[in-house]
Amino acid sequence: MGDTLTSHSLSTQKCEYPRVLTIAGSDSGGGAGIQADLKSIAAHGGYGMSAITALTAQNTRGVQQAFFPPAQFLSEQLEAISADIDIDAVKIGMLGTSEVITAVRSWLQKYRPPIVVLDPVMVATSGDSLAEEESVSELSSLFSYADVITPNAHEMAVLLGEDATEQWEVLCSQGQRLADRHEVAVLVKGGHCSGEWTSDALMMPGHSEPVWVGSSERVQVRTTHGTGCSFSAALATELARTGCWQTALERVKRWITGAIKNGEKLDVGGGNGPIDHFYHVHSVISEQSARLSDLDRYLLHAQEVDMVRVRESFSEYVWELSTSIREQVNSCPFVEGLGNGSLSQDAFIYYLDQDGLYLKEYSRALGQVGIAAPDTESRMFFAHGAVEAVEVESELHRRWVSRFSDSAYVTGIPSATTEAYTDFLLARTGESYGVGAAAVLPCYWLYAEIGKNLYTAYQEYEGKHPYGEWLEAYSSEEFQTSAQQAVKFVNKIARIVPDYELICMKNAFLRACWLELRFFEEPISACHLPLRG
Repeated sequence: MGDTLTSHSLSTQKCEYPRVLTIAGSDSGGGAGIQADLKSIAAHGGYGMSAITALTAQNTRGVQQAFFPPAQFLSEQLEAISADIDIDAVKIGMLGTSEVITAVRSWLQKYRPPIVVLDPVMVATSGDSLAEEESVSELSSLFSYADVITPNAHEMAVLLGEDATEQWEVLCSQGQRLADRHEVAVLVKGGHCSGEWTSDALMMPGHSEPVWVGSSERVQVRTTHGTGCSFSAALATELARTGCWQTALERVKRWITGAIKNGEKLDVGGGNGPIDHFYHVHSVISEQSARLSDLDRYLLHAQEVDMVRVRESFSEYVWELSTSIREQVNSCPFVEGLGNGSLSQDAFIYYLDQDGLYLKEYSRALGQVGIAAPDTESRMFFAHGAVEAVEVESELHRRWVSRFSDSAYVTGIPSATTEAYTDFLLARTGESYGVGAAAVLPCYWLYAEIGKNLYTAYQEYEGKHPYGEWLEAYSSEEFQTSAQQAVKFVNKIARIVPDYELICMKNAFLRACWLELRFFEEPISACHLPLRG
């Protein structure tokens, strides 16, 4: 299935910060339409723009009235944006009238945006009609400009002139017929289908089976308002950001599931409430607020620092400051279970998958440090580390992951924690050599210390340790030597940088230590698994 999907390429290149235009109606309640689209685009790292096709008087209980401004005004919105801003992706939502559809079609013909996700909004989750009857048949004239269309079950039935279904197999069959009829990819959304699990599937023209399927346990909540709008806007953003169907679909599926689960916390309205587009941000803020660690204290308040001591013994200084974080690392269930062999295999597989993804970006970070290094010795050390991360350690990951390639925890998609860590490293290593070297140091030094501690537990293990090969790699003399060399280079630069940069180095080291802790904590919580005992 994955190979089949890979063969369907997108005519776009990856965009780090996609500029995404949404053409849709406005929801006065803020949960769907333009408002939901802009939140979704922002949640996935894009810059959102909007051209409004309709104004609605609605809330979580339903749509009371819809007003459609003149189509000429929509054309003027589209022209104004196109004349000044490059557009990486377009999400098309509620259009409503024949005149509006004609205006959008004319604009698509003229500008041909690289990615178009068309959500044929005709029926809201509440069951309200959102389009004039005579305009429904004209929507199909836009399909040839789209990369994918994303109808819900009711809209699928309307587009085909058939009855709506709650049977997954029948819905997929309808999606395939729609894809073949219009020669366009169709995302089948199974939210209205019965069963304990909810699935989405991508149907490509000329295929008898879905080329991608994503499933999650059904969430029994009423916070589903704007789900379709949000999914399609997020998909447009991720397709532009990644340039990959599978990666984009997996990320959006995971995100929309979490957003639905957490919608009730917003406590908005008495009907079908909105999803929480920024649940992943809210969870981090809550965790940070509830967990005032050494890191937070040192980063969030001004403190008199003995700069002479810091400059002469930087590594000792930051190692002492990180004591609490390191103690939490050593005592977290994942690390303890890894050492004594009680760690669940699923948790270890999850860790392997994420660590392999981390190493790819860590290699880039080391490369940036090497480029900025002031002398040949340090430049060669960090450049060699970048190569090692890709060739040696990544090969170790590949050998292990290949044993569990059929596991649900091998996704190839970075988690929010992994992305937070790698984004931090790439940002800090782009600042200066000193700050970058301090930021990458914990991945050497903490791992070396953990490796030594776990190797002791490994030697006391009776029988064949399930993770012995892994522990040997990080407790090896070669890895320990590399860690000490990294410490040496950081101490060397700390002696000559300005005071301000020295404080930035300290902060970068502590932040990286804290992100290491979160990285080690995640496998257990992500898999919701206890230790085998």
